[in-house]
Amino acid sequence: MALSEQELVDAAISVGLLDIGQLDDARGLSRRSRLPMLQAVSRTIRRPVAAIYQAAAKRRGIEFLQPSELSPAEPDLERMPSGLVQRRQCLPIRDAQGQLMLAMSNPDDVATLDQVANAFREDVRQALAYPDAMAGAVERSLGESVAESMGSEDAIGLLSEILADAYMEQASDIHLQPVERHLRVRYRVDGILRDWRRDLRPSEREPLVNRVKVLADLDIAESRAPQDGAFRHKFPEFDDEVVELRVSTLPVQGGERVVMRLLGVNTRVLSLADLGLPGGLNTEFQDAIHSPHGVLLVTGPTGSGKSTTLYGALRDIDRNTRNVITVEDPIEQIVDGASQVQVNTKIDFSAALRSILRQDPDVILVGEIRDGETADIALKAAQTGHLVFSTLHTNTAIGAITRLTDLGVGRWQVAASLNGALSQRLIPLLCRECREPRAATADENRVLGREDKDDRPLYEAAGCPFCLGRGVQGRIGVFEAVWVDDELRDMIAEGAPEGDLARKAHRFTPLADDLVAKVVSGQASFAAAEALGLGKDIIAESSHQGGGRRQRRGDD
Repeated sequence: MALSEQELVDAAISVGLLDIGQLDDARGLSRRSRLPMLQAVSRTIRRPVAAIYQAAAKRRGIEFLQPSELSPAEPDLERMPSGLVQRRQCLPIRDAQGQLMLAMSNPDDVATLDQVANAFREDVRQALAYPDAMAGAVERSLGESVAESMGSEDAIGLLSEILADAYMEQASDIHLQPVERHLRVRYRVDGILRDWRRDLRPSEREPLVNRVKVLADLDIAESRAPQDGAFRHKFPEFDDEVVELRVSTLPVQGGERVVMRLLGVNTRVLSLADLGLPGGLNTEFQDAIHSPHGVLLVTGPTGSGKSTTLYGALRDIDRNTRNVITVEDPIEQIVDGASQVQVNTKIDFSAALRSILRQDPDVILVGEIRDGETADIALKAAQTGHLVFSTLHTNTAIGAITRLTDLGVGRWQVAASLNGALSQRLIPLLCRECREPRAATADENRVLGREDKDDRPLYEAAGCPFCLGRGVQGRIGVFEAVWVDDELRDMIAEGAPEGDLARKAHRFTPLADDLVAKVVSGQASFAAAEALGLGKDIIAESSHQGGGRRQRRGDD
């Protein structure tokens, strides 16, 4: 017998996932919609049912294993007593130290635990797994499958279930990937791919993919060529929230791979104050977005939050007294009071931009500068009295300057039009519920620019029900910026190389400064900052370039 519903609800309350008011709401939802209580609780708190099981594991003091951790080694699987894995829904799992755990969905099954300990002749400890994830892992491990075919109604329900979980976890993308005969389901959450609670069986695979293709108006008979489409999905369980999904299919070895992007789900409406810009840089950015004219660029790799930053900038502008028009591909958020244009097959960025200039705009947002023609029009618009925001794919703020000239824009035009460039990355935000301080090593202190014996702590998070065991909840931006002053304009017009521009920039804030600040404040782990480049050549070079700026701050 698995955990009781009452124990699970009590566990959710004990760790703070659920309060008494929400419990009453969940009971009402359960009665009205004839839902099982756990599903009603899940929808009320907008967290997957797996989070409630993780709360129960925490309350009992046992480990909780995520779906990606439910992969036993073949030798251990072969040592399991015959039939026990399927009959008792359990799997032998080794931890990082090689110690044996028994993953179970019923932690009260002491007899099975003893049987496994006797078979292996070693100590074994319990670990809890979400029952659906456990069942899927057992099926995958044993090579079992359900033979019966799946009906269209079943595919509709399964897709709704996958979409609802993605919505609750604020996933940006859903991946359906053929793996042998199964279909692996993964969500991209906070930039990292995470397994759904189980792989889909062979009988579920084709009906689900076909259901997605029908909704996206794709040809279900075509499986040998890539296709792109879109559809909208309403979530009746979440106040009829409607989400647009972009769909891409790709023929791969073993079948068709499908990726669905959920537009706007993982990007809540943020103000500039929410973005995480450090104090001085926030003031400079505020000044830039309220300039009467000029170009402001936000740069960074794909998925670094550039659009979110620009949406925050637009919301900070008085749209009652200024005419704000955007051209985007796609429109990810609606900005009240702005006129937003969607790029399509009949209108591209440059054509849309020409039309916008005849609409008497004060502020123009160009979703992305992709070519020389768009860049030329945008910079000329800035020279004729408009304020233009846009994004570029460059790795550094200084790199935006040379990227514009690479696109064919004249150096003098860049010098006359560009106000500044903000470059950004996203770093995982440590879960506030489970983060804990730890001592920093001498090497870490040196990378952070501190004394070797500095005893100020750094922070790590082991994972909890609030963060679904990940140790992080969301991401936060780290930023660098360069603002173009008269000396830099002269250098740009003269064609100075990027290295000289970086060394001579007086108003430059390096990425390393913000990255170090967010580690020291406990917002990010040292490991995450190191993965982003802290202490490596690119960050070290950035810090060197901004050394004059930091020294001047110290003198003030």
